[in-house]
Amino acid sequence: MSKYGQSFTVFSGDDFTVRYTVTGSGGLGEDMTGASLVFVIFNSPTGASVLRKTTDSVGNFTVGGSIIDVNVSGSDTSNLTGDYYHELQARRAADGKVQTAAVGWVTINRDLIS
Repeated sequence: MSKYGQSFTVFSGDDFTVRYTVTGSGGLGEDMTGASLVFVIFNSPTGASVLRKTTDSVGNFTVGGSIIDVNVSGSDTSNLTGDYYHELQARRAADGKVQTAAVGWVTINRDLIS
């Protein structure tokens, strides 16, 4: 099931990890081991993507059962400030079904120390 309102705040240029717990319709954790994952930050819910992470690149995600960590490096956000929309989508390895696991807003504050 999709989790709405998964909002968070970070600072531009900082390394950070966003943690999601993926659950099924019964509320139990869904095993995401081996899933194909896509995490995207958009400039608005109907706008263009400003950051895209996939499992095609090593290190973008850490998966442990139903826990998905999205690993973001400071260079990914160094030129971003403001409010953005994000989504996490998974294609489960077990059955190939696509699931939008989480959606929400991310506020990226300008980092004043360079």
